[in-house]
Amino acid sequence: MLLVSPKSLESKEFFFLSSHIVFFPAAQGLRGDEEHRSWRDENHNFERRLEDSSKGSVINVQKTGTSGDLLVEVTSGLDVANLKPKFDEIRQCAGRGLIITGSAPSGSGYDFFSRFFSPKLGVDEDAVCGSVHCALAPYWSKKLGKHNLIAYMASPRGGRLDLTLDENAERVYIRGEAVTVMEGSLLA
Repeated sequence: MLLVSPKSLESKEFFFLSSHIVFFPAAQGLRGDEEHRSWRDENHNFERRLEDSSKGSVINVQKTGTSGDLLVEVTSGLDVANLKPKFDEIRQCAGRGLIITGSAPSGSGYDFFSRFFSPKLGVDEDAVCGSVHCALAPYWSKKLGKHNLIAYMASPRGGRLDLTLDENAERVYIRGEAVTVMEGSLLA
């Protein structure tokens, strides 16, 4: 296992975990050798357990900017859908929760699949999570070179999200079907 932190790459840090390269900007909170070792060791072990449980391969691991969720990209959307989560292990991950994502199968009509687990907050798996797609839209937009994306949340209930990334406004617009579960008014 090798840790490389080149200063010449615009304060970006690269970690080499087995055969996978992990990247995230230094500004997102990991600074100092002790934090690097801790993050690298914790997520290397998790990456190995994830590969064992999904029979897939991890392509990328990074932290999201605002919530500190751990975003893990695996080789296939089918690996995402077939993943058998181990909530006790997910509970030990840093951040609010764990996002698993992968490219959608060709011909499916989707760009990517995802799932979100947050047992620390009492939600083992969010059925269809809009906030997670605010991190996934820029991630997949950059990978696929497009701003309009169709995502499938591969939870047991599942759901489709139509996403539009507006980089100038720094916004992600999310469309899809929803069910109203509560209505109310806030009084000042």
